[in-house]
Amino acid sequence: MVNKFRILLLILLGQIFCCVAMAQTPKSNSSSLVVDSNLSAAGRWMVDANGRVVILRGVNMINKNSPYTLSSAGFREEDAKLIQAAGMNVVRVGLIWEAIEPYPGKYDDAYLADMAKTIAMLHAQGINTLLDMHQDQYGKACNGVGAPVWATVIDGKQFPNGCNPNKLPFPKGELTDPSVSNVWDSFWSNKSSTSTGLIGLQDRYTSMWAYVTKRLQGVPGIIGYEIMNEPYPGTLCKAGELGEECTSFDKNSYAKFIQKVSSGIRSVDSKKLIYFEPSVFFDFGTATQITPPSQSNIGFSFHPYLTMKHVLINALDYSAKNPSLAMFATEWGAFTGTKPLSEEAVAIEIVAGSSNLDKAKMSAIYWAYSNPAPTTFLPDAYKQGLIWDLKKPRMMPNLMVDRVNALTWPYPQAIAGTPIDWSFDPVRKLFKLTYQATNPVGVSLDNELQTEIALPVERFSRGYEVFVEGARVSSPPNSPKLIMLNLRDAKTVSVEVQGL
Repeated sequence: MVNKFRILLLILLGQIFCCVAMAQTPKSNSSSLVVDSNLSAAGRWMVDANGRVVILRGVNMINKNSPYTLSSAGFREEDAKLIQAAGMNVVRVGLIWEAIEPYPGKYDDAYLADMAKTIAMLHAQGINTLLDMHQDQYGKACNGVGAPVWATVIDGKQFPNGCNPNKLPFPKGELTDPSVSNVWDSFWSNKSSTSTGLIGLQDRYTSMWAYVTKRLQGVPGIIGYEIMNEPYPGTLCKAGELGEECTSFDKNSYAKFIQKVSSGIRSVDSKKLIYFEPSVFFDFGTATQITPPSQSNIGFSFHPYLTMKHVLINALDYSAKNPSLAMFATEWGAFTGTKPLSEEAVAIEIVAGSSNLDKAKMSAIYWAYSNPAPTTFLPDAYKQGLIWDLKKPRMMPNLMVDRVNALTWPYPQAIAGTPIDWSFDPVRKLFKLTYQATNPVGVSLDNELQTEIALPVERFSRGYEVFVEGARVSSPPNSPKLIMLNLRDAKTVSVEVQGL
């Protein structure tokens, strides 16, 4: 009952601050950062138009059931308000190739219009969107989701029963059934067939991305495009044999693919961030050797599952070798599986994960807000969500209150400088942030630029005290967003927030 009360109070306070902000500044929202979605890469950081380092924290929302729109799953304004009230500022919105291009070269504008409405709704609540072209186990023809059936090209002589004929669930089918790898091999070799209209699969995919970019370009709140979720290398790099053949895939087949798609997106949009992921094996702890696309404003997105600390180390190592790429952990969490954790244990894992992401100074998106998916594709997928069923009221037991409370986490949303480190101790209710008062390329910033720190009510229910050096506080006492302005001669700024 206490946790339920806290969530309701959190939502109410988020709505109050939203309304106050909109009354004062029509284009802004007091607990969000994302009025300006024109972010760019500056070294490993995302920065806004003023040069402030931006940190994004949020949730994934993807509907894996036809017709694949978020609205058809039941996602609505109430959910955006809950996300915003928890101090989050981004949602990774999943697009599905099958829904966009049901027939080769024929695009479904109604689907894209519906998704555009959802993205605009999120933005109206102060939440930005990262567009993710989502796939798991290639597509429906392989008992997965993503690619249309017409884009499933298989060697019928070798696999006369088609792709994944035993309908193995994700990811077992991808990892164990050779027919799934055969389909992926066709994709990586850019095969064409009568079903593709005699146009290569990657060429179709690139044209699809260019069309999506054009149709959604004017929708407010889109920060960037993620080329493909968790690409699987097929037989070019096998699970359990993660050696030189994986390096060859990274530097050749896959590098050419992300270069091709990036060029297609850039033919329409020259500015927004484009993110590419490593192969799905990166999530298991293997390193990557991908040659990044040659375009500007490119980011590296990855999923620190399983051994999070190890994956984060690999990601930061890749960043050191490719210092121009913005870094983004676009999936983490999903603390369920064959041995589901108790709700208390899930909350503990979320806190530990948030702390690890803070140590890595990483923008990150939790999996998942809700996870509607066919049971044949992934049994009990819904149990990975904060909300189990979007068609039911947002209250217990449908609302996983302990998970939401654990994810309601203080973090710097915008920094008038470059972060050195930050941390939050939930037991001591102590948040710390230290940053250089220059941008990532060493240039001093305007002293009127704000550093904005999300301090959710859930974590500071009795208020807080602020101790700061090198800046002055300009926000009201106990505001859910702490705002500071750098002092003119400050080189380094340090702030501690102690909950009462």
